[in-house]
Amino acid sequence: MRVQLDAIQSLFGLEGKDSVFSSLCTDTAIEDVNTWFGSVAEHFRETHLLSFLRSCTDMADAQILDAFDILDSRSRGHLVFFEFYFLVSLLCAREEGQMKVFLFQRGEDASVLLYSRSKFVAQGTESSDKLATRHLSFFLQTFEMEYDFLETLADLGLNRADLTPREITAVLFAICKIHDEAVASEKLRASGVVETPQPIMEDEDLDQNR
Repeated sequence: MRVQLDAIQSLFGLEGKDSVFSSLCTDTAIEDVNTWFGSVAEHFRETHLLSFLRSCTDMADAQILDAFDILDSRSRGHLVFFEFYFLVSLLCAREEGQMKVFLFQRGEDASVLLYSRSKFVAQGTESSDKLATRHLSFFLQTFEMEYDFLETLADLGLNRADLTPREITAVLFAICKIHDEAVASEKLRASGVVETPQPIMEDEDLDQNR
């Protein structure tokens, strides 16, 4: 999935910073995004999200509709500004490899969306203090960040049907670390820099260096 950062910059008038994600975090930028959001329509519906994401990403329509379902966690049929701003921030952070920073800033918002969606789908059948693992998987799949999801769960000892808030945070940070490292490696390759793995020193080498 690719995000056209220049299109987002132009649409919201974000200028003066190398990082589009960082520029979104200013009070002025939030106000500008809110102004644009309010100018689109009285209610920001699926058709509006389709138009917006077609203009600045290569997401398929089905993928965009899945994103709408995640954001519209209470199934109102439209998005509020908090949900739209969360999406724009996530897309920019994802493209720039700043997902760990995004989680530090918007991790609570992510939890609200995930838990709200999980409870709505379950219609009260799931524990109120846990999130169905399948809903986290759906979120990561939609934004093409699942990576080694099952392996990550296993590494953390969390390979089960539901997760607590603390466990969800641990999984998200582990996945976002993988993503940010992948973006950094891609940028190095694009610039012509070849990453050289550090040699593993054998015991004899360690003895000689002492």
